[in-house]
Amino acid sequence: MHLKLKAIATFFILFAIATLDALVQVVAAVHGEVEVLMDGGIRRGTDVLKALALGAQAILLGRPILWGLAVGGSAGVERVLGLLRQELDLAMALSGCPCLADIDASLCQRLAAQTW
Repeated sequence: MHLKLKAIATFFILFAIATLDALVQVVAAVHGEVEVLMDGGIRRGTDVLKALALGAQAILLGRPILWGLAVGGSAGVERVLGLLRQELDLAMALSGCPCLADIDASLCQRLAAQTW
């Protein structure tokens, strides 16, 4: 049984689509008819910027909030949210986006896959 679970996990690790790639496909599929929220893969403010640039109307946070809660209780959660906000503000400033409405897909460029 252990080998079967390991094989399944390996399959998903090797062939799972990245959250941002899925986001692009979902945004294209809904044609603006529903709001798209991204959940997963957000660790830094730059991740928030990329998600918004690729069409998410908002992001959802899980692990970073739990990490903050585990380390510092409610103050830890506030700290995590504050850091994410500061990182997003800096990324926006460096990208020339003074407000959220200025964030668009022109900020993201897909690079060719690296082959080693």
